[in-house]
Amino acid sequence: MSKGYSVYKTILVTLDGTPSDRTIIEHINQLGQFMHSRLVLLHVAQVTFAANILPTGCNG
Repeated sequence: MSKGYSVYKTILVTLDGTPSDRTIIEHINQLGQFMHSRLVLLHVAQVTFAANILPTGCNG
């Protein structure tokens, strides 16, 4: 692959908060540097609301 050539402009990496995140970040970082790609790390947190903490009349 020639210098400056990028197959992927952006690489999206989803993370789940487990110890394997570090391994995938190290791997994808090397790939991103080689491919001259931008890395976007995404972690989606699950939020649970308790019904009894919402104000009266709120349909949360």
